[in-house]
Amino acid sequence: MDKIAIISTRLGGIDGVSIEADKWAETFLSLGLLPIYIAGDFVKTNNIKKYYLIEEMDFYHPEISKIKNYAFNLGKFKDSYKSFNLIDRIEVIKNAIKKKFNQILAEDNIKYFSVENALSIPLNIPLGIALNDIISEHGIKTITRHHDFYWERDEFLNNNVSAILEKYFPPDINLIKHVVINSLAKESLFKRKKIKAEHIPNIFNFKILERANSA
Repeated sequence: MDKIAIISTRLGGIDGVSIEADKWAETFLSLGLLPIYIAGDFVKTNNIKKYYLIEEMDFYHPEISKIKNYAFNLGKFKDSYKSFNLIDRIEVIKNAIKKKFNQILAEDNIKYFSVENALSIPLNIPLGIALNDIISEHGIKTITRHHDFYWERDEFLNNNVSAILEKYFPPDINLIKHVVINSLAKESLFKRKKIKAEHIPNIFNFKILERANSA
């Protein structure tokens, strides 16, 4: 059975991203693919058969929080910006994530990726860059689902990483199939980056919510 990695910053909860990830995992399983979860944190793992934890993928990881602060809170951290070496910090964490991903790929012959919102919103910049590199270097066919985009949120508009955001959130590479949850997002993505996406709306699954609450 071919394996597909379900990837996000956090999984196993009752938030929208986790619930959608579980729904897609069930669909992949019905199609003959074995889902393997990879995230920076898991709220619960009771209903997950196999998973890998990479702590640097969590947007609450201390280093990721610092990177986010210096990338987007320019006024608050202006005085210490130079000494923080933002680009160097991003590179170090990106390489740490890639190293752990490569270990997983060596252990499990994962053929496909399904990425939930991690390439849409820059809550974890090193993760977005790492995923782009891994997908390209290993030639992994990927579905990436976008719940929203960074240019739709005020908190990300004032930043000093605009080139990174434009290149990686989301990236435009042939191995990736983009999926959005509404027609407005589809139009926004094409208008902003000339990237075509499939529109597949969220459909609430009460069974998954019941399992998550009872686990």
